[in-house]
Amino acid sequence: MRLGERVVLASEDQRWESALAQHGVDSRRAAEDGSLTILDAPRFFPAQGQAALIDSLVGSDGTRVRLVTSAEGALAYLGGSGFRRVEREMDDLCETRPVRLLCHLRSGTGRGEPLSPTLDTFVDTHADELRCRLVTMHRVAGGVRLRGEVDVASVSLVETVLARAGEDGAAAGRPGHEAVLVVDLSELDFLDVAGYRALRSGTEQWRRRGGTVLLTGASVAVRRVLELVGLGADGDVRLA
Repeated sequence: MRLGERVVLASEDQRWESALAQHGVDSRRAAEDGSLTILDAPRFFPAQGQAALIDSLVGSDGTRVRLVTSAEGALAYLGGSGFRRVEREMDDLCETRPVRLLCHLRSGTGRGEPLSPTLDTFVDTHADELRCRLVTMHRVAGGVRLRGEVDVASVSLVETVLARAGEDGAAAGRPGHEAVLVVDLSELDFLDVAGYRALRSGTEQWRRRGGTVLLTGASVAVRRVLELVGLGADGDVRLA
């Protein structure tokens, strides 16, 4: 809202009010001036498709619209196939209309909370690119590219993306002693010990099948962390 966007929340409870209040937003006043709209699931995910919702929200003045929903709520209402359909529709709309979609996971795994049961579906739906607050993950042919910062707040997503990349390689017939899963760190600015553990745990099944993990492009700071924690005596994680 501070960016001049119109924010549309998919919610039927009042938890958004306290979250917005923590960021200095008076949700009632924002609703009155039109900068905030809260819709129930049937109106947020209309049967006619997401374009119908966007058409009803975007005005002639070109004001940007940001749609916000939880992955858990969307999956519970839409189901897996419906969730993937909406994501495809929104990808197209975000390219052609003044609209953005923020679909977030409620569970805070970095605070010791349990993994969201929708995590796997969420990751699979965003196969090419997945963003969280500090890190962006790209699944590419033969591996994963990480950009930003990996710390305790993002380890669960990083682990899951790496595991999925290993499964992609296995499905392509690549597991074995000659197989290499490349993790591109050239755009990674920060990695702590929790992040390194995520690199190892996320690739555990790949390495158990005999594959090797190659960490490439590490900056001086990231390389220092990797050298301090050690890459393992078995040599299945290597630093290029």
